[in-house]
Amino acid sequence: MAGLCCAFAVIKDRQLRERWAYCSRGLVPGVNVMGYASALAAYKDGQEWFGQLIEYLDGNRRFLADYVRKGLPGVGLSVIEGTYLGWLDCRDARLPGTLSFLP
Repeated sequence: MAGLCCAFAVIKDRQLRERWAYCSRGLVPGVNVMGYASALAAYKDGQEWFGQLIEYLDGNRRFLADYVRKGLPGVGLSVIEGTYLGWLDCRDARLPGTLSFLP
């Protein structure tokens, strides 16, 4: 949960889970009380809110895809699962100038 220092990973493969735990030492903080309480409330009582959030984000994704398709020639949109970000591919957009950090 963003900002509350509470997240988890479900890693079924034992070796991969042990590797993740080893590599994340010192990088991944423990869960704080507020994060734990928030996660518990979200899992226990957040299904209705979550459903509404998914509908809202899906509407935004559909709006962006339609806008890019109709109004931005040469621009593609990568649909990525598991995020609310929209990544635009502008390589074929014939934009004037060049970006110095691109090869």
